Amino acid sequence: MDGAAGNGAALSPRNASYTIDVRLDHASRTLRGSQTLTWTNLQEQPTNQLWFHLYWNAWSNRQSTWMREDRLRGRSDRRGEIAADDWSYLEVDSVALAGGADLT
Repeated sequence: MDGAAGNGAALSPRNASYTIDVRLDHASRTLRGSQTLTWTNLQEQPTNQLWFHLYWNAWSNRQSTWMREDRLRGRSDRRGEIAADDWSYLEVDSVALAGGADLT
């Protein structure tokens, strides 16, 4: 999916780009990496917030918001069958500005 409509026009403003460097550790079944996000504020007024969605944390454990809401919706609880080392999540170690200012 390239984010373009059938006529080739962008479906949304192209105000973010990502550079991701990641390595797979087969033995521990983990990915470790870093990401550089370049974002441009397209609004006329400045902002002091930038939201990040860590969607994969929905499967971090049985107590995640996603899993609790899933149970409330009456969906089957197959999660009891999931082995402890099969859960997935993202762990953010640090957030910094391009100039190096730490925001964590």
